[in-house]
Amino acid sequence: SLQGLLSLPGMQGVFGGGSQPGMQSPMTPRLRRALRNLGSGPSGAPLQQALVAATRRLGNALNEIGKGMGASGDAEASWRQGALEFSAVGDGANEALLRCNIAQLLRQRGEAGRTASAGGLGVREREAYAAAIGMCEAGLGCVGNRRMAPQVWALVHAEFARTAQGFAADLQTDMCSRRGQAGFREDGQLVVDLLLRAIALLASIGDT
Repeated sequence: SLQGLLSLPGMQGVFGGGSQPGMQSPMTPRLRRALRNLGSGPSGAPLQQALVAATRRLGNALNEIGKGMGASGDAEASWRQGALEFSAVGDGANEALLRCNIAQLLRQRGEAGRTASAGGLGVREREAYAAAIGMCEAGLGCVGNRRMAPQVWALVHAEFARTAQGFAADLQTDMCSRRGQAGFREDGQLVVDLLLRAIALLASIGDT
């Protein structure tokens, strides 16, 4: 199963989006506390609005900075920080977009590692795919339902489906050289689970 990924070597800690290492910031609790304090009285409303606007501007800046860094760890770090900023002000749509950016980057790492590896789908490639799936799950949680942000909702679903299909295809190719070996049955079930999830995601996009 998809959750069975957690039991594979090197997979621990790759699910859960915001609970992953690197997704914590000392500024986030302080920002949330300031927003709560400013919102407790009418005199604080203008300052609260200014703080929210400045935080969103910071999130947008971090997004653009990440885009300019290509497929690097610096891009991922920038997008993770931007996601935190949007989360702090309750901007689920923009947080989901940044998480989708991270998921795409992680998926590409899985694909690139698989392409460069002569020994099949290794632990690093599996970790990258699994982390991408975790980030997509987190993105879906940020955006809620289709009515909240239809375009973002569809974008996250599409990236999730693409990641699941890519992971399944690479696993299936890898399995061809491992018939009868340890882990073959488990990987086969994971392929089925991934493809069923991809089908459900794509069907939900078309189900208006």
